[in-house]
Amino acid sequence: MSTSKNTENPGLRLVPESPDILNAIGTAMDLLEAAGGLTLLREILVPESREYEHATEELKMFLVCARVSVADAISHIEDDES
Repeated sequence: MSTSKNTENPGLRLVPESPDILNAIGTAMDLLEAAGGLTLLREILVPESREYEHATEELKMFLVCARVSVADAISHIEDDES
C-alpha cells in the first residue's frame, strides 16, 4: 500500500495517495455542492410545480451519483489495502 510518508510514527496508518481516490472524492464533493444548490432552489419554488418536481428529480440524481462516487473512493482504498 502506498501511503504518505510518516517518519515520526511508522505505525500510524494514513490514507493512500492515489489520484483515483482524490478524483472520486472531488467528484462527490462537486455533486454534493450541486445538490445543495438544488436544495436551496427548491426552497423558493412552489411545491407541486413542474420546476419543483424537476429540481427534486435532479437533486435525487446528484445524490445518487455522489453516493456512487464515494463508493468508488472506498473501493480504491480497499484495493490499496489488499
